[in-house]
Amino acid sequence: MSVNAKKKGNHGEHEFAHFMVENGFKAFRNSMSGGSVWKGDIANDLDLTIEIKTVKKINLMEAWRQVNRDASIAHNSPLLAIRFDHMPPKQWLVVMHSEDWI
Repeated sequence: MSVNAKKKGNHGEHEFAHFMVENGFKAFRNSMSGGSVWKGDIANDLDLTIEIKTVKKINLMEAWRQVNRDASIAHNSPLLAIRFDHMPPKQWLVVMHSEDWI
């Protein structure tokens, strides 16, 4: 992963955590990102493993398998948040299991 891709990813993680806080949730960027008790990029109070992707394009099934695997390890539900290049600020696509959404 290039330095610029890492910076872009870190920025996206901070941005999504801030988005969650602005909307009333407890969340912060997990700097250990999977290397700690929390799996995923955003520690939160929703019992979710949250994986952030800030991309030009994405292999959705590969990204979903990653967050789903991490959520299985953490024994909680997966959520994939995607922000494509040139999307307006504070706008994300969110992918989750239909059972969790309901």
